[in-house]
Amino acid sequence: MAKKQKLVTPKDAAEKLGISMVTARLWMKRGRLPVVKEKVVIERDMIPLTALKHAFECTCTWCGDIFESKHPEIAKFCCTDHAARHHRLHRKDPPTKRKKSKSSKRA
Repeated sequence: MAKKQKLVTPKDAAEKLGISMVTARLWMKRGRLPVVKEKVVIERDMIPLTALKHAFECTCTWCGDIFESKHPEIAKFCCTDHAARHHRLHRKDPPTKRKKSKSSKRA
């Protein structure tokens, strides 16, 4: 027989993670927190307890390493060096003004 996984309510998950209920619902909607439908008397959303330890994990867009962040929705880099390299590579320099050459003047 399959082992039953321990489930917590979104409210309990939010308290354990130190986030608001709004953030917990948003993470559930975006897939950061997996949802299991449980039907006791009414059907309700539950979160596996094992998913809570991976809730703050992110993947660095530069090197692909997995790291933890307080704000996983906006974190993109595991260190400031990778962020600086990325921004140096993708920065948009302001356009330079062209100087008019003397040969283009009409005589």
